[in-house]
Amino acid sequence: MLLQLYITNVLHNAPLLATLPFELKQAVGTSLLFVTFASLMGVVGHQQLHNVNWKFGLLMSLGAIVGVFIGVRLIQVVPNPVLKKIFGVFLLLVSIRLIISS
Repeated sequence: MLLQLYITNVLHNAPLLATLPFELKQAVGTSLLFVTFASLMGVVGHQQLHNVNWKFGLLMSLGAIVGVFIGVRLIQVVPNPVLKKIFGVFLLLVSIRLIISS
């Protein structure tokens, strides 16, 4: 679930917030807040339909937690302009992959 939160945040919400008067670091953090609540409601709904594989989801979450701690530390030392360029290249690569795979 944490990995899904992060991917949703990175690909959808943070770019939108970064176009507003937010630094990218603040856009990511703010976006994670509202994505968290939306995802929790999604898990509740899917659990009611028995669509949640808890064992696999929790295992993936453990790995994502480690990645989140590393990412939070890295985002503190990378200047915002550099972070925006890295972020832009990442979005470009994801876009190219989506275009090629369709």
